[in-house]
Amino acid sequence: MLESSWTSPSRAVVSATLHQRRLRGMTLVEALVVVAILAVLAALTAPAFSALLKKQRVDATSYLLVAHLQTARSVAVSRNVRTTIAPIDGSHWELGWQVFTDANRTAKYDDTDELIATAPSSEAGISITGSASGQPWVSFAGDGQPKLFNGGFQAGTFVVCAGADLGTQVIMNRTGRIRLQPAGNACRHTA
Repeated sequence: MLESSWTSPSRAVVSATLHQRRLRGMTLVEALVVVAILAVLAALTAPAFSALLKKQRVDATSYLLVAHLQTARSVAVSRNVRTTIAPIDGSHWELGWQVFTDANRTAKYDDTDELIATAPSSEAGISITGSASGQPWVSFAGDGQPKLFNGGFQAGTFVVCAGADLGTQVIMNRTGRIRLQPAGNACRHTA
């Protein structure tokens, strides 16, 4: 029988060798490869993440505007009082708006009015345009219908945009019902 000079390593030696390999960690080259792969993945996902954040900001602003329009309508009906929602500065919705009872029918919040809700300024890059029947405010009568102060019906569309390609339309019909729809090309005219 031929004798071999090779003897199988003991379990302890194999175990120690595997243990040393595990403790050794990774080399600088391996670490740089991992960092490079992560950088490429981050570069590929950044534009999609940016678009997602823009859409989230548009949606949040649109939903807040709808909620405040519905609040104004609800207060008008439940209290049978004229309730108005208007931009804080009188014309720029993206700078924030107020919902208030409007006993003197000025469409401006003053000492005779009760403040119901306030919206903060929109985030940077968000624009809000539009009006209701040519007015930069919406006023609900006690019957819940949006009406001008002379009694004429009030309807309109607000466009919430983040650039020229992303936006939502907040559409209010003459009975005060509100719906949302994609802005389509409407944001191109506001950019």
